[in-house]
Amino acid sequence: MQWHYERNGQPLGPVAEEELNRLAQTGEVTTTTRVWREGLAGWVPYGTRNSGAVPPPMPAGSRCARCGQAFPEDEMVELFGHKICAACKPLYLQGLREGAPAALMTGARVWRSGKQLVMDLESPLPPRCVKCNEPVTAADFRRKLYWHTPWLFLLVLISVLVYAIAALIVRKRATIHIGLCERHRRKRRTFVWVAWGLVFAGIGMIVAGAVGKDLVVLIILGIVAILAGAVVGTAGARVVSAKRITKERIWLVGVHESFLATLPPWDGPDK
Repeated sequence: MQWHYERNGQPLGPVAEEELNRLAQTGEVTTTTRVWREGLAGWVPYGTRNSGAVPPPMPAGSRCARCGQAFPEDEMVELFGHKICAACKPLYLQGLREGAPAALMTGARVWRSGKQLVMDLESPLPPRCVKCNEPVTAADFRRKLYWHTPWLFLLVLISVLVYAIAALIVRKRATIHIGLCERHRRKRRTFVWVAWGLVFAGIGMIVAGAVGKDLVVLIILGIVAILAGAVVGTAGARVVSAKRITKERIWLVGVHESFLATLPPWDGPDK
């Protein structure tokens, strides 16, 4: 049985029940620490988790629009038409003071489906880093994603050019805004710079090999460097990927499990 628990207002886990009990023995989890597992309608104190007293479903509007967790009405405040929990209120107000639109400060129609994130195309994501779940001012990192059915790859057996043309015609596209903390932004920029460095170094080696004599090895190394730059750039610059795109929503992979754990489960079709 897997449990989630809260620390300083932030959800953690999942952890096995044995690990949860160990945390209780060390004092990291107390009898009043809020915990949750699949099958419970809401978060309950650790001390009553096995009492059989499952709380009733939370009423509509009692889920925090910023973090997506369910809270009693008396623990929430309504700001600009959104219900916000006490833990999210300071960051929500800070974001508004810094000019972030209220719509981008909240999460709306966003769910988890296994290791995938499911979201409506017009819905903003919660303002947390998708790679580590750290709070950010707003989900403002813009990504343009493309997807087509995997069956289309069979066209490569006919011709790469035929596949490329067909993919450009039938692929579906979506533009989303995600949260990315400064640490992961720096990490991404580092990959991009390394990739461009390899590409320019490869071009330089090819030019030097072409100008000189008997420098075929240098030309080959240049080609390898360019290919390596392309691989590093593609892998390092990718934050999330589209697993599927429809007219209404998008399925994303590459989102950290701690971010997914804070989202309600997706109960719709996966196809």
